[in-house]
Amino acid sequence: VLGATSLLALLAGCEVGYYLQATRGQLQLMRASKPVNAVLADSATSSELRSKL
Repeated sequence: VLGATSLLALLAGCEVGYYLQATRGQLQLMRASKPVNAVLADSATSSELRSKL
């Protein structure tokens, strides 16, 4: 699957480095995410953020 994806990226004229960077960024976001219930239960969460959630 990875080989096919890489081949498609090359054929589309996009640089593989761009996709690698985008993938790393997405993985960082996913690792840093927290469940909404956990954020709401945290006493350090501001009232402004609570109302937005």
